[in-house]
Amino acid sequence: MEECPSCAERYLAWEVAEKLDALFESMLSGDVEVATRHFEITAAA
Repeated sequence: MEECPSCAERYLAWEVAEKLDALFESMLSGDVEVATRHFEITAAA
């Protein structure tokens, strides 16, 4: 996530958005009804 220092609006970096789009496309093109993916959350330095 990126965050605007002025208004605190949060948005995805373009590279992350593309990776998520590819992940969703692969999930939707298969015969998936429910899918979960666990990500480790780390604190920003």
